[in-house]
Amino acid sequence: MPKPNHILQFITLMLLCVSSAVLPAYPDKTIPPDSGTRFDKKFACSYTPNELFVMSAALFEPEYVTELSPKAAQLADSLSVEERTQFFVDVLQIAANRGLPVAQLQLGLVHLNGAPGLIQNESKALIWITRAADQGLVDAQITASALFASGVGAAPDYDKAYFWSLISLSSYDQPLLPGLSDRPSQIRHKQKLEQLLSTDRRIAMQATAANWEPTKIGDGCAVTSIEE
Repeated sequence: MPKPNHILQFITLMLLCVSSAVLPAYPDKTIPPDSGTRFDKKFACSYTPNELFVMSAALFEPEYVTELSPKAAQLADSLSVEERTQFFVDVLQIAANRGLPVAQLQLGLVHLNGAPGLIQNESKALIWITRAADQGLVDAQITASALFASGVGAAPDYDKAYFWSLISLSSYDQPLLPGLSDRPSQIRHKQKLEQLLSTDRRIAMQATAANWEPTKIGDGCAVTSIEE
């Protein structure tokens, strides 16, 4: 399994999402001129979660996604690195709160790896990545398994690591991130976890995984945030 801190940059995930039609074309709306602020519900509900995710990408790497969101990219160019990071995280947070799995995964990766002006927070990283995994995003499931096995964000939990390994291997979806697409490595990871669990625990986790269904979060502009 790839180590969690080896996961590719956000822009790779963003461009892969766009190229694989996970996200629709982005209509470039007017975005608020002020950076470094917490946005109210009116702002949050003025955009779809997909639009917010693309907006956050333009704020993070404007030179790569200017065509997707020209106004967001123009704003990003006027900000310092720290201001841009804060604005990027604020917008991404809203998309994650509204239930977009790929935004939840990315927010988790930002907390996991840190960014200019943003302190790493492994516990928040684990929470957001697990939320994305719960909704069926295979990249998040693979990552959650690695985090639980390594004890990143919480004490090592081999039951949960094995559970998410089983779920990810049962998925028909291909990971968006190339670094997570090595299925033989995932199988070896599962086998190592099996050696750490008793027969009873393996059977229990296999039964739980067999009955698992993804949880879908409705887009009501009111999903509780863990950011504050």
